[in-house]
Amino acid sequence: MSAPIPFILAVAFAAAYLHVRVPSRRRSGGALARLILAGGACLLLLYGLYELSVQREFKPENVPIRLDMLFMAPALVGLLILGVIAYLYGLASPKVASTPHNASVGQPKTAPGLGDTPSVDHANERLTHLSPKQKHGHEN
Repeated sequence: MSAPIPFILAVAFAAAYLHVRVPSRRRSGGALARLILAGGACLLLLYGLYELSVQREFKPENVPIRLDMLFMAPALVGLLILGVIAYLYGLASPKVASTPHNASVGQPKTAPGLGDTPSVDHANERLTHLSPKQKHGHEN
């Protein structure tokens, strides 16, 4: 492989990881896909660094046949196939149903004109447990 190709593939794996990861409402079924994509990006980055060092050290005219590619080429092809499968599996993992923001049962009524901000009375009720207990004769 040429030197920039592993880096391009590492960026593609990282982009696929982020594309699967960003919708954080996905179930844990996509965790294996994210792990494979992140690991694949790291392995491709390491391979790119290795390839750069080999190309810098050994010129192609001095080493016509590289035996290390006999083992690395099938591993890289397998990693690419596994990455594509993991990406498709990560996209197909079902999403968790999101709860509606407006229609929630048991939530306090909001103050008029303030959108989702709770009223002052409700905020005081929620904060009373934080204040120290008051004695019967003393008040703030």
